[in-house]
Amino acid sequence: MKIKELTMKYFFYDIVPTNIIRFYQHYIESIRNSDRNSEFFFGIEHEDGKTFNDVNNHYYFNKDLICTQFKSINWFIDYFKKNKIDVVFINGQRIADDRVIFAAKKLGIKTFMVQHGMYIPFLKRDVKFFTSKVKKALSYLYYTIDISRQYKKDIFLPIKYFKVYVLGENQINAKIDRAFMNVDHVFVYGDYWKNFHVSQFGYQLSEQVTIGTPDLFDLDDIAKKPLDDSICYIAQTLVEDGRLERKKQLKFFKSLVDFSILEGKELIVKMHPRADTSLYENTSDNVKFVFDEFPYCKTYIGHYSTLLAKSMSLNNTRTIIFEYEGHPTPHYFVESSVGTIKSTSELKGVFKKPLLNSSPIESYFNYNPDFSKDFSKLVVEILKSNRLE
Repeated sequence: MKIKELTMKYFFYDIVPTNIIRFYQHYIESIRNSDRNSEFFFGIEHEDGKTFNDVNNHYYFNKDLICTQFKSINWFIDYFKKNKIDVVFINGQRIADDRVIFAAKKLGIKTFMVQHGMYIPFLKRDVKFFTSKVKKALSYLYYTIDISRQYKKDIFLPIKYFKVYVLGENQINAKIDRAFMNVDHVFVYGDYWKNFHVSQFGYQLSEQVTIGTPDLFDLDDIAKKPLDDSICYIAQTLVEDGRLERKKQLKFFKSLVDFSILEGKELIVKMHPRADTSLYENTSDNVKFVFDEFPYCKTYIGHYSTLLAKSMSLNNTRTIIFEYEGHPTPHYFVESSVGTIKSTSELKGVFKKPLLNSSPIESYFNYNPDFSKDFSKLVVEILKSNRLE
């Protein structure tokens, strides 16, 4: 049998530019290294800390970059047809992603999802988060109605989505029919996440492939750096995403700064790309902010960011979890930390705990040094299986 020699056209979708750049870059590099004739199209809902120009500059080779906010399922169907898209990638299973996959599946386009990070099974958001971002809330309501009209005319779908995204109910328990909104193949960080996708979204184990964690690709390079005797705080967008009151984050960070001064340690803040920088203003001279690099420090402090898997994978370090009330820490982070605290008054005691040379975290977030090669090989094999004459 002969394989058709075609230019493969990939459409990568996400809500914001930050995610398009951060989460897809290693996957796209892998595909380009395997097939330089591939063409890449990008869809984004709205700008965040980064802009559409940032995406254009980062993926200078792109064939098209579009704003997809308030675009319907029928619009995506027309767009995919016009540009002869072969493959659609998403980076999460949000309402906006659902309508993109719905459109792709109507056309028989091959669909993939790459794991975005760790998941909080019951993630609640304050209703104020939606009312403060009216345009975004209205767009999501529009997508929900659009999906419900097109798919079995489920008039209760908006209520089901509300239960999931505001009240924290499981999608399966909320009886959201995911048959036309789940992708064909999911690339996961480790085998642990396969059962999560089964229970939360109704995937089959056979539809998932363990590829490793792209955030860990540079572990060996980080470990070659001198070990810094500083404290690194891994910032998270809890306030920005409507999961935490602003005053609580401000109080915690002030206490952390004060603690670092008392210990005579520099405090390095690993900023999130979407961070609200006003949450970290008016700090002392011992505070340093980093955005792109990942510091190699003896002590890390965080909440439940995916980047904690990186700090926990490094030797001769300790990771401390600060747990906000109502934000239970996933068990794999608890197991891999030197301690979980709920008050900054507990910092001094846990700060003296020994550095670790290993942790159970690799069982959940696999380190794959051949990530790029393995990923492109898997994608090519899956696509070729659909192009045999």
